[in-house]
Amino acid sequence: MKFSSRTILLLLGLMLVGLAGLVYVQYSLLRDAFTLREQNFRQGVFTSFAQLNERLMGHSAMTGLFNVGADSLPPQTGRQPRNRLMVVNAEVRDDFVRYWVPTDGKRSSGNSVGAYGATSLEDSVFRYRLEKPNKVTIRMYDLTGKLDSVLVQTFRDRGDYALPLPRQRTTGTGYYIQFTTDSMSSVVRKEEGKPERWFVSSGTPDQRYGMITKVFAGLADKPVPPFEQRFSAAFVDSVLGETFRSNGIELPYEFAVSASLASPPVMQRTSASVEAVRMSEYSVLLLPGEIFVPRRTLHVRFPGSSSHLMLLVLPEFAASALFTVIIIACFAAALITIRRQKALGIRLTDFINTMTHEFKTPLSTISLAAEAIERLQSGRPRSRVRRYAGIIRDEYERMRQRVEKILQIAALEEGNVDLRKDMVDVRRLIADAVKSVALRTEDRGGRITVHAESSPDRIVGDRLHLENILLNLLDNALKYSSTTPIIDVRSFALKDTWVVEVADNGNGIAPEHLHRVFEKYYRGPSHSDQEHQGFGLGLSYVKLVAEAHGGSVAVESIPGKGTTFRVTLPQSERGTA
Repeated sequence: MKFSSRTILLLLGLMLVGLAGLVYVQYSLLRDAFTLREQNFRQGVFTSFAQLNERLMGHSAMTGLFNVGADSLPPQTGRQPRNRLMVVNAEVRDDFVRYWVPTDGKRSSGNSVGAYGATSLEDSVFRYRLEKPNKVTIRMYDLTGKLDSVLVQTFRDRGDYALPLPRQRTTGTGYYIQFTTDSMSSVVRKEEGKPERWFVSSGTPDQRYGMITKVFAGLADKPVPPFEQRFSAAFVDSVLGETFRSNGIELPYEFAVSASLASPPVMQRTSASVEAVRMSEYSVLLLPGEIFVPRRTLHVRFPGSSSHLMLLVLPEFAASALFTVIIIACFAAALITIRRQKALGIRLTDFINTMTHEFKTPLSTISLAAEAIERLQSGRPRSRVRRYAGIIRDEYERMRQRVEKILQIAALEEGNVDLRKDMVDVRRLIADAVKSVALRTEDRGGRITVHAESSPDRIVGDRLHLENILLNLLDNALKYSSTTPIIDVRSFALKDTWVVEVADNGNGIAPEHLHRVFEKYYRGPSHSDQEHQGFGLGLSYVKLVAEAHGGSVAVESIPGKGTTFRVTLPQSERGTA
């Protein structure tokens, strides 16, 4: 099926439109994927802010209850019975907890009391003693009051016990441990850089309820200090990082807490300027439920957020780019193939026209010779008959050689040629080839010069095909020399190869056509006239034969000065049979 140039251009146009549309769709999908990742990241940040406020409110409530409970007790001294309620600063001494309820802000040994059931916290190990069998429950909370785990919940006999605390819970900013038995309850608070604080409760339910009533009454009357006095920067950083990680955000961040954009920050953790952190889109009002407290706003900046989002869509981008490149490469290959096929079709048509002309001439000659023989009367000299028969034989040989060359090229391309390799005398090979074209060269007033080195004197190859290589190169040199032809043939050894060069003083080959001279059916623009008539098969045949012997062929040319063809062949057998 033959397509017109208009049809081919239409197909190419449709392919270009389809390719452009595909690239646009890929771009849109990548843009939407990036936007989705950005929205998910922003949602994760603000979800973390909500969790941060929840944790901060819990911590604030726990701390307020703890402090107000301590302040609500009257001063106590001496060892107290076990059925009393106490909120204390304490330390472990021997078999009881020594605790203080200070009246003047100082801790002294004179106003300490003891608690039944000694407990202690040393080197991340919680130790306790039971004077009688009890049901024991030990729970662990973070500083915001969030239950982390139940460490012990079982019945214990009388004796001393030690409970190692989970390492991952004791390396943060702090924690609470609640210790409960049938007859008492205590809470120890451990905060980084501060001593332990204890809340010890024992007695009847009515006594505990009375204490709780006092604590909440004191909590309502006590003023709430500002944010920066209740929370340290390290604690806020720790809780903020934990909430970020729980929402899948592992990026480094910087933060600052301030009353307004104009006021200096009351808390910050940043290596950049505070203004850069404040200009971030990620900010939240801290503890929004507190009404009569100075407001504080948290600003968070993620320095590597853009790169992080790009990395998230990198797999989709890489896959899309890969597929797009493949499609573009296939499209380019299709364009190149169409162009080559169109050029090949033109050359093939030209080849058929030339072949028809080449066959038409000898056929016409044969027809005329046959008619002349038929018109000969009997008794005419037999010399004329022999002359006509000689013309027929020559034209037949001419046609046979043309057909044979086409068949040989087809066989070489398919790899089915049977090379009859033997030792070939290179000097004799060159001499025979030169002899075949010497007469035509002399007729045009030219000359052929041979420079053959003594080594190597023999190579392995198919003599017939090797001689045809030289004949094709010499024929081209003679054919395309517009002036008096001067042809130089040189042969020499180069490492383990034999090199033969054929140089002429012809018209030369333009650089844009130089790389195509070995293509089948190809003929340069100046080779299509009647004077330089040919099939465009000679140099293709040279290349195929050289490669079949394990060698190569190269060309150098200067327009207006001449062309040099160089054939390199191995001295020993290294080709394909």
